[in-house]
Amino acid sequence: MAVQAAPTAAIQQAPVSSVYNYTRTTSNPEDINSIVGGMVDRSPWRWWDTWNQPLASPAVPVGTGGQVYFFQVAQNQVDPLTGLQKTKLDTNMTQAGQFSPPYCLVMEQFGFYIESNDTLADVKKAFGGCYFEFRILGKIFFEGLLWMAPGAFGLTGHQNAQSTDQYIVNGLPAPQYGYRVGKFARYIPPLTQFQMKLTFPGTAPTLSSAWKLVCYLDGLSDNPVQ
Repeated sequence: MAVQAAPTAAIQQAPVSSVYNYTRTTSNPEDINSIVGGMVDRSPWRWWDTWNQPLASPAVPVGTGGQVYFFQVAQNQVDPLTGLQKTKLDTNMTQAGQFSPPYCLVMEQFGFYIESNDTLADVKKAFGGCYFEFRILGKIFFEGLLWMAPGAFGLTGHQNAQSTDQYIVNGLPAPQYGYRVGKFARYIPPLTQFQMKLTFPGTAPTLSSAWKLVCYLDGLSDNPVQ
């Protein structure tokens, strides 16, 4: 039988990180479920993946046939765009297109982060030339343009006096500026196929420099019990 312990009034009312904007109450106590026998460890979690587009000579159009897929190449698998194995700097996915048990995700937020070395000219080509579709088991749950899902993390913008060092990021580096789905969060169970796809209709653009764009999914995940 699992040990049951009632949280104290002080714990019930203690504030939680402002990123998630809620306060413990009698009806919504903090559940430290990793210490409860037979339970999983449910906690905030982020999954990420990176679109790496190397600079090629001659230049090649973005993606594969004008399409870019996130979360479909796991760590230690070869990225077809770079020919190199992905590492944890690129993604924390350990299986292609799905989570290995008990990992899952109650997705509360997603967004796109522009890497600091991306040039403004390439940002304009990418953001002005494609749309995204987020699918679970083939069904589209979210779609839109890249600017509709700002990164809300990291650098915001800079250009030095010589105009040789510049970067621009999508949105402001504050989580509250990201796109959150609130009570319309979507659950992605273990071993369930999902993907984020970018589509460049018409003629896919070529980029002037090596390019990185990170897509992240933010929410609650079940992790192995400690």
